[in-house]
Parts: sequence; C-alpha cells; structure tokens
Amino acid sequence: MSTRVYLIIIAVLASLAAVFAALWVLTFMNSMEWAINYDALNLCYQTLQTQYSKMQSQYYDIVRSLSSSNSYPQLPNARLNTRNHR
Repeated sequence: MSTRVYLIIIAVLASLAAVFAALWVLTFMNSMEWAINYDALNLCYQTLQTQYSKMQSQYYDIVRSLSSSNSYPQLPNARLNTRNHR
C-alpha cells in the first residue's frame, strides 16, 4: 500500500482516539458525582456515528482507488477454456 493510504488510516485512527477522549471527558469530568451525563453521551454517540460514516467513505475511496489502479496482481491465465482440458 502507498504512503497516502497509511496516512489516511493513521488520521482516521487519530480522529477516533480524539472522539473517545471527548467521550471520557464529557461523561466523567463534566458531572461532579461521576454519574453519566446523558446529554454528553448522546452528543458523543452522534459524533461517533459521524466519524464512522467518514471512515466508511474513506475506506471505500481507498478500495476504489486501489481497484482502479493496477495494484492487485492479475493472473494471466485466470480464464482458461475448460474444453481444452477434457
């Protein structure tokens, strides 16, 4: 895989780590009794959904770019005529 693909994967993982850090901060540090702050949890859930959809679209972009280029090895005799092997 190319360097661009690795950089995209690292950026996606870093954004997920930031979302989980925000989830921890909002749920535990905002409330004095260390109870779950449901508004913050809902906000983080929506943020996670957004990040997941971005990750999914980036993944499909990577797969599409790899499949459109000649990155995958092509087998030269992948379509053999079965009539010749009787």
